[in-house]
Amino acid sequence: STMARVAPFSDAPGMAGNAFQFNGTGKVRIPEATSIDLSRTNRWTITAWVKPATLDGTASPTIYSEGNRVASLGLQKGTGKLESWINGANLLASTVTLPANEWTHVALVLDRTTRTLYVNGAAAGTASGTPATTPDSTGSAIGGTTTDDASAAFVGGIDELTLHRRVFSAEEIAAIHAAGSAGICYGDDGAPAWVIEPQSQTAPLFGDVTFFGLAMGSPRPTYQWYFKDTLLTGQTNLTLELTNVTTANDGIYKLVAGSGAQPPISASAQLTVQHCVDTPAGLVAWWPADGNGLDFTGNHSGAVWNGVTFPDGVAGQAFGFDGIGDAQQECCGI
Repeated sequence: STMARVAPFSDAPGMAGNAFQFNGTGKVRIPEATSIDLSRTNRWTITAWVKPATLDGTASPTIYSEGNRVASLGLQKGTGKLESWINGANLLASTVTLPANEWTHVALVLDRTTRTLYVNGAAAGTASGTPATTPDSTGSAIGGTTTDDASAAFVGGIDELTLHRRVFSAEEIAAIHAAGSAGICYGDDGAPAWVIEPQSQTAPLFGDVTFFGLAMGSPRPTYQWYFKDTLLTGQTNLTLELTNVTTANDGIYKLVAGSGAQPPISASAQLTVQHCVDTPAGLVAWWPADGNGLDFTGNHSGAVWNGVTFPDGVAGQAFGFDGIGDAQQECCGI
């Protein structure tokens, strides 16, 4: 399935890497998908780290919801308790309260008719006699419900939210809590492995490009981007954003992910910068003068001599000549 962002919300520092940061009017909508539809199964687990910005008021901010609280995990504002709803009713509240402005690990396990809430790795409330969920086809949401319900809007951070179509044991819940900032990892002996590799892209001249990659491992991987095997200083995030690209940005970008003492892994992607999406018919040579003497067709590139400069031009840069011996000499023509 795909994930749709509904503004306004942002990415912010989380418990493990970045987190969803909600301001009370946004949410993340997830389209309907059989593999994550909790309404059609009675054995599942939800886990997350949450950092509510406030516990004031009377609303019920939602962490995750299948449909409109068909199967949901959220908070009680005013009390700070964790809560679960089934079919919009059948409320189960935790026996302990959550603090505001602190990261707390929470979980909800449904085992047929028994629900159990967990707070920071420990059981914090249970209920038997849970009814079967009503089948729902509206998808799910993080930070709210699938309906436009202002009372369900979350304010604060949600991180490392996971769904599992099986019942987690108390020991497994405790282990996720104990992992803390390491997050949930996988791979042979903690070795890093790609979840999403950067993808090659084609962009128009002066367009914007974002490369993205994600690896998992234990400890949580760190990242470094390279361009043509040259380290890009300060580019240590999952994403690499390039703005106003020119032919100087054309080439191979590499993302290296490292995890502790394990050998790092790398993945590369090509950026191709085009002046035109469709090259004009009959074009045999084109010198854009964007910082070099390259012919965009690749057939008649030139060598710049005697102090030619590259001032602003009509489209990007231009050749700048001072009339004293400047020249561009074509080479390698075919």
